[in-house]
Amino acid sequence: MVPPSWLEECVSGREYLNPKVYKHRFAGSGRSIKDCKVLAADTISSTGFDAEERNFLQRQVEMLGGRFDTQLCRDTCTVLIAKRTDGPKYDSARQWSITVASQVWLLEC
Repeated sequence: MVPPSWLEECVSGREYLNPKVYKHRFAGSGRSIKDCKVLAADTISSTGFDAEERNFLQRQVEMLGGRFDTQLCRDTCTVLIAKRTDGPKYDSARQWSITVASQVWLLEC
């Protein structure tokens, strides 16, 4: 069983949210994902994802209060979500001491 907010958020975001993840994160809290702004201080970029995956990541980041940037900017980017541990963005993030995380990290925020 999922809360009504799950259906509302699937419809309004035009995407399927995993009910187990959704329910686990918000069960009994009385809050919806739209109320959580855990990434409000973050600017997040991504690397290695196709357009559909990148759009999904962007929506997730924005729903959690963060800013999504397709460019990896040394002065503003706080987290790089990487599909793989190689490539120019990944190498730059490591060199600039920007946190590198997986998509799983974002889903567990």
